[in-house]
Amino acid sequence: MSYRADIDGLRALAILLVVIFHFDIFEIGGGGFIGVDIFFVISGFLITGIIVKDLESGDFSLSTFYYRRVRRLYPAMLVTLLLYSAFGYFFFLPDDFAELAVEALLSQAYIVNFYFWQNVNYFGIPAGQVPLLHMWSLAVEEQFYLLYPLFCLAVFAVSRRALVPLLAVGLLASFALGVWLPGSRPEASFYLLPTRAWELALGALLFFLQRRWQPAPIVAEAAGFIGLACVGLALWLHTSATEVPGFFMLLPTTGAALMILAGGNGKKILTRILETPLAVGIGKISYPLYLVHWPIAISMKLMVDGYTLGWRLTGLTLSFFCAWVIYAAVESPIRKKSVLPDPRRFMAIAGGGTALLVVFFAAGYRSDGFPNRFSSEVVDLLEYSSDIPTQYRKCEYAEGMDAQANLCTLGASAAKPNQIVIGDSHAFALAGAFDEYSKQRGQAVNLVFSHACVPALDIGGRRCTSFMRDAVELAVSNLDIDTVYLVSIWRQPFEGDGLLFKGAWVTVPDRGAAFAEALTETVRKLTAAGKEVKIIEPLFSAAGDVPKMLAQNSAYGWDREIDTPLTDHQKQFARIFAIFDSLNQPRVTRISLIGELCSSGTCKAVWNGRPIFYDNNHVAFGMSRYFGEVLERELSR
Repeated sequence: MSYRADIDGLRALAILLVVIFHFDIFEIGGGGFIGVDIFFVISGFLITGIIVKDLESGDFSLSTFYYRRVRRLYPAMLVTLLLYSAFGYFFFLPDDFAELAVEALLSQAYIVNFYFWQNVNYFGIPAGQVPLLHMWSLAVEEQFYLLYPLFCLAVFAVSRRALVPLLAVGLLASFALGVWLPGSRPEASFYLLPTRAWELALGALLFFLQRRWQPAPIVAEAAGFIGLACVGLALWLHTSATEVPGFFMLLPTTGAALMILAGGNGKKILTRILETPLAVGIGKISYPLYLVHWPIAISMKLMVDGYTLGWRLTGLTLSFFCAWVIYAAVESPIRKKSVLPDPRRFMAIAGGGTALLVVFFAAGYRSDGFPNRFSSEVVDLLEYSSDIPTQYRKCEYAEGMDAQANLCTLGASAAKPNQIVIGDSHAFALAGAFDEYSKQRGQAVNLVFSHACVPALDIGGRRCTSFMRDAVELAVSNLDIDTVYLVSIWRQPFEGDGLLFKGAWVTVPDRGAAFAEALTETVRKLTAAGKEVKIIEPLFSAAGDVPKMLAQNSAYGWDREIDTPLTDHQKQFARIFAIFDSLNQPRVTRISLIGELCSSGTCKAVWNGRPIFYDNNHVAFGMSRYFGEVLERELSR
């Protein structure tokens, strides 16, 4: 397939969207992940051209195809993992290095997307701390490269004319799955090939379209700018409530397809822009830039105190430099065969490097991150990161399930529950405290929670609204329940670019009023049923992950501040407290659990020598007795 400089320019656009998003440079970058979808369309287009032309000429060989893919993609990844592992060995704490090790092992086999499917919400807060999260898309692409030539070979053996219709059927089936699955299985739909294959198939079909039809110059010119507008519209329309892959992905993928179509028909205005030396240069280093930018972002978050815009811009600049070095010293020479031209020698060296890294990462994973690199004090401090009440995970609500089926009972085993705790992950973290408190009183309390779902009716997506509808109905209909605790961090409605309320998107200026209405209606419905409602106020947030920051301070001689000024906490939650004040209803009580912790004007993240939180604001299970006593004291007033 002849070289097209405009496609390198399109790669530049795609990678810039991704890196700007991951380094959080501009607000509009919030939808920059669509750059990956543009890459998928490009890959489907180019790889189909390579396979089909070889099949038609009778020169296609599976072994040659796979060898070329390895030679093209693997060396840069191997070097990136080597450098990242060396940095991680010296600067990652054991738990972080163990996580890097398992992800690196799975990345080398191109199956790490299955691991992320089970463990990581791409748009969740913890995602920004996952060492190799960006490798999910390379895994999807390599799985496509593994299966697609086999598919094409099989179809050509029967009837080459059937390839286009079968690709179209596959595109429709994959797209339908991508539309249906996000609501019920969002991680599966995001990370796995079946819901992403249609984007690659779109590029494949585009190859056949462009082969048979060349649009008139004016049509091609319009198609290019319409395609660019589609990408821009996707950036503008994306919100934190957008379901992906879903219908939304028609915008960036169609945009990419139109720009590729336009670029194949002469030197149009957009084509000339995409073929500028700067755009082509960025496009040429787009693969190593994609590989290195995420490790650099993760490493900078670890090493700097305050991940400010200046540091993020520094990380972006460093990413470009490292990408250029890897491209010039590794990717380009190996691809052009000026280095290691002999296939056997290349495979021997690549295989040897892989074996060394596999042994190294396997040892790192099996040893829990080489803890012997650090003192026993550091290792002991990190143990607090695992101080999580895992026994209560079974209490989490699952969409489509009866809330009654997910109820857990805490407190005195012989007592009949007369209270219920409803909330998000902070209700889960405080489960031990409610268990201690209820036992002291000889009572029992039910617990049902759903991560990231603020306990207010009609707020959030389908999972959260379904959870709260069922949980409130459960509390109202159970005549034995006389008290309802609403437990949350409470800041979800004020994060991001808006919120969903009653299924409609509410923008930033109006979201406070929407949340106030939702909470008021929740409390009204509960109190109208004769329930006492006790709102647990938000806990303060420490300056960072408390166990890790304590371990880093000990390991590296740092003195990073962990505690939080009370005024900062009050300022952070001022809007929430104002909404609580506006409730002003009988049978409603607000409970603060931080009075003693913040009595000096500084909220202490360490109490009696142990971290209060297992991260930056979720109560550690070992603090259950303390917070149980706080509950007893506050509820007795």
